[in-house]
Parts: sequence; C-alpha cells; structure tokens
Amino acid sequence: MNTLTPQQQERIVRLLEEGKTLREVERITGHRRETISLYGRLAGVLPRTVSSVPQALAA
Repeated sequence: MNTLTPQQQERIVRLLEEGKTLREVERITGHRRETISLYGRLAGVLPRTVSSVPQALAA
C-alpha cells in the first residue's frame, strides 16, 4: 500500500481546515477523494461516518 508523505498529509489536512471540499483538494493535490477523506477523518477534520440521508430529509 502506498502512503502519503507527512508533508502531503499536512497539506491535505490544511486544505480541509481551510474549508476546501474533497473535490477541490483532489484537484489541487492530485490525490483521490477516498484518500483525502481517510486522512481528513484520521486528523479529526472530517466526521468519522457519513450519513447517506441528510438529517433534515430523514424526518
């Protein structure tokens, strides 16, 4: 399995903290959204689980 360097990980987390979307970070860094979301979750920037239905629509 390939892993990102610490610098690449820090860049992804920094971009997510700045409010960039997964697609924007993907475009900027060239890394897959799945990889970006993994490192975002590990850093606590993104939620651990993703609901498939928004709460407002679930009621």
